[in-house]
Amino acid sequence: MLSGVGPADQLQKFGIRVVADLPGVGNNLQDHPYLFTYYTTKQSFSEFGNSPEGIAYIKTQEDLPEPDIQLGFAPFFLPLTVPTVPGKGYSVAVVLASPQSRGRITLRSPDPTMHPAIFANYLANQEDIQKLVRGITLVRRLNQTKAFAPFYEGDAHPDPQIQSDNEIVEFIRGNLQTMYHPVGTCKMGHDDLAVVDEQLRVYGVEGLRVVDASIMPTIVNGNTNAPTIMIAEKIADVLRGPH
Repeated sequence: MLSGVGPADQLQKFGIRVVADLPGVGNNLQDHPYLFTYYTTKQSFSEFGNSPEGIAYIKTQEDLPEPDIQLGFAPFFLPLTVPTVPGKGYSVAVVLASPQSRGRITLRSPDPTMHPAIFANYLANQEDIQKLVRGITLVRRLNQTKAFAPFYEGDAHPDPQIQSDNEIVEFIRGNLQTMYHPVGTCKMGHDDLAVVDEQLRVYGVEGLRVVDASIMPTIVNGNTNAPTIMIAEKIADVLRGPH
């Protein structure tokens, strides 16, 4: 299959035989971008655990059909960001669960030893930025609730002086990370950019299937591990046939 390196005849000059030139290969790249927010705690607070202890899925707008933000809570500062936050506190990861932005991955050259070019294209869609702004704002509101009162002392990251939407946007652009949930670059479907059919058979190539997260037309709004296992189990049943 071919991914954005040029016409098939150009590759043939290098002795590479193109079996199928599918324009959708490498397109439709999606991921779950996220960022950590940190909050200091009162002196009476005692840390416990060594991994995130709670997950919440929320809607940033009431009329949405499903949650668009995932929150991950940890009772300590997760050391996964720069700059390091001093002192004691808790972390809340704000994850964009339903991104609208799309990226792509392409070959750099016909040389198979060269790493591909990855264009994540996070935040290309303005709606994604606004969802993350609303997510951070919601976490700040949660900190003011009765449930958080015994623990919350103050904002550490983003700085409490960062208040306006424009300031929060700049914070997001400077601190965004990946959840390492890339999907979509060999999507299932019947349109011009589809790479596999509903049985994950590659169009134009006999006897070849793609069975991984790349076949998802749209990223799931939760972690991708379990859905990918489900995809594999489903196709295993298809290959096994009636039983």
